Amino acid sequence: MFTTERLILRPYKQSDVDELLTDLVSYQTQLWTNPLFITPKSPKWREDWQKALEAFLFHAVLVLKNEPDKIVGLLVIGMSPRETKNRNGELGIALLPEYRNQRFGPEVVNFAVDYGFRGLGFHRMSLTAFGGNERALKVYERVGFVKEATLRKANWVEGEWQDIIQMGILEDEWRDKKKGSESISV
Repeated sequence: MFTTERLILRPYKQSDVDELLTDLVSYQTQLWTNPLFITPKSPKWREDWQKALEAFLFHAVLVLKNEPDKIVGLLVIGMSPRETKNRNGELGIALLPEYRNQRFGPEVVNFAVDYGFRGLGFHRMSLTAFGGNERALKVYERVGFVKEATLRKANWVEGEWQDIIQMGILEDEWRDKKKGSESISV
């Protein structure tokens, strides 16, 4: 189990799945996390989602320290089998709607990047964001991510095209930014 200033990051329990999936499959959440067609999800999709979650190097349910029964969201950190030589980690985060815009995003992304470099030995970390999600893009940039590629007008969202933005941060950039600060609490 890991902690940040306000959160506990713990393994998911079967009882968490319904609450997490209720939000993750909601129309509003899929707008910002899913470049595919937004459709209702079947029981088979749910099984596949759980298998995919368990395949990540690191996956954690985010809960409040002062109310550990309150789920805030989900964090995943993975690495493509093709990228093991290059030590490139991939980051994914989803916050439940009632916890957005409360500075949990920077807290979780800082933890994830720190853990990816110090705990998992990555050389670089990357993520994909949607151009219309300005708040998330600002969080990623504040943490130190740099826009590396823009897939122009690659995602159809509610009647208009939006960019898909690929961002990354290198280990030495992170170390220069942190200058020895200890942000992981185990």
